Amino acid sequence: MADSSYRDLGQKNSTLTRVVSRQQLPRLAEVCGLEDDVDVEASFRIDDRGRVNVSVRLDGTVSLDCYRCNETVVQRLQMAFDAVVAFDETRASEWAAWSAANDIELEHIIVASSQTLDVAELIEDELMLGLPLQVLCEEGCTTGRGAHAEDGHVRAASTDRQMPFEGLRELIAERAITNSDATSNRDKGGS
Repeated sequence: MADSSYRDLGQKNSTLTRVVSRQQLPRLAEVCGLEDDVDVEASFRIDDRGRVNVSVRLDGTVSLDCYRCNETVVQRLQMAFDAVVAFDETRASEWAAWSAANDIELEHIIVASSQTLDVAELIEDELMLGLPLQVLCEEGCTTGRGAHAEDGHVRAASTDRQMPFEGLRELIAERAITNSDATSNRDKGGS
């Protein structure tokens, strides 16, 4: 089944179990640290419209940065998805238009670059989309590598971080004092 086509797998109602190595997922490795290989189980079938459908379960471990302190957080990533496999963007667009025209919920469509199964291609985008937006090293994380000062006020975690409103509070307070003084002087001079 190494060089099987998606269609052949669907016609046979095949279920494949594979281990995808870190080296086969280079874009995911750029986004996060992939700690282990990814375990994949994929079940294929042909639907009533003759399209290849796939149900996939994934299990892997990634390392991400805590969004508060930037410490490394190792997290298990388990996910499942169902999709229809298209082999070009035109076909995918046609299927999406058909679903919309028939008031049918849009299926998840994956556009494969080839008719031959490439498990890494099939799962890499889904893994990237399944990554959490923010992770914490521990619940209530408030310290770490300079992100928070002893007084509890947030400080820049690095010098590269832009803080466009950093001096806003002081500026507002300064203007309020200036305006208060001007009003006070006007009231004294105008009376």
